[in-house]
Amino acid sequence: MRHLNDNPLLSLVGGFLIGFISWGHTVLLTPISLLLPLLYFYTEKRVLFFLLALGYYLGASRGLFWGTAIFYEKYLYAASIYTGASLIVAAAWVIFWGRSMKQKIFYFLITQVLLAVSPVALISWANPMQSAGILFPGWGFLGLLVLFFLIGFTVYGRRYTKEKVALLSFLVFSLSIYNYLYVDLSKGETVEEVRSNLLYATGEMDPLLEFERQRKFLQIANESSKPYVLLPESSVGFVSPAQRMIWSRLDDGKTVLAGGHQVSKHNPKEYYNVLYEITDTSTTPIYFQRVPVPISMWKFWSDEGAYAALLDNPVIKYDGERTAVLICYEQLIVPTYLHSLIEKPKKILAVSNLWWARGTSILNIQRQTMVLWSMLFDVPVYFSYNE
Repeated sequence: MRHLNDNPLLSLVGGFLIGFISWGHTVLLTPISLLLPLLYFYTEKRVLFFLLALGYYLGASRGLFWGTAIFYEKYLYAASIYTGASLIVAAAWVIFWGRSMKQKIFYFLITQVLLAVSPVALISWANPMQSAGILFPGWGFLGLLVLFFLIGFTVYGRRYTKEKVALLSFLVFSLSIYNYLYVDLSKGETVEEVRSNLLYATGEMDPLLEFERQRKFLQIANESSKPYVLLPESSVGFVSPAQRMIWSRLDDGKTVLAGGHQVSKHNPKEYYNVLYEITDTSTTPIYFQRVPVPISMWKFWSDEGAYAALLDNPVIKYDGERTAVLICYEQLIVPTYLHSLIEKPKKILAVSNLWWARGTSILNIQRQTMVLWSMLFDVPVYFSYNE
């Protein structure tokens, strides 16, 4: 296995197929992504593995190109975002590169830290190590450590290499099938997860459109038989006194949790992407988004756009329980999960607004990623989205 074909095109295409097959379909296929870290150890040339990783991220994040093109109506710009992000994340895999297996194992661990907690992690989707969710459900951080150990055990040493790879493959295949079929992902019956297909943009400020949209959501909430109703990202827009009049008609005893926005008190050009708690008497922001979509929402080089509450509110105390909240982009990247799950939440509330990604793989990748972390830490996820 040490003498892979020295073909750059084959590396790029092979990586693309691994990423494409692993992500955007079902959690059952996610462990195929573990081919990427395995091939890291059996690829001798840095440039070949860089192309393999680049292909992987291009394949996994394929929906980004079409979604960005729809959002901006600029195909060249979409291509630059899509390829630029993939190039940066792929480069993180080869910043450190060793020749011996001991060196590679050490550098592999450093690379995983870069992909999990460094600034690179804020643009890194489809981390293969998330496969621990379907392999070791309920094991939490121990499941991640065991997966690291299994990969290290498989590649270390010159003896029995083929046998160890075959054993790892059999173990991954068997555990994936069994856990996919038999792990119970049931959750409580108290939260209504609303899925809609309305066309509205994050951060829009059209009062008439917001008025009509919220009337529809009010009707949905009042018709629900459950005490809590979870509405998608941006569903209530910028809350105003006029909108409060709409929600004053919410049935008594019912609570709506809805994505919305709040203009910054310190900078009128900046806004917060938040989750509101709405009753018939009040509208209160209870969560501020930590990682808005870089560039399109979070313009970190400017004083405009969405504010990133990076290190704030990993969990909130809600309904007597520690609760994690993930708004849209936060559902794709590792740092937000680690930041929240280390606090041991009892449930996850997730909201998205994906009108711009309709028909792409992005929704499935969000759902797939959340299910993997939900399985790994045995935490139920309630997911509401607009597509």
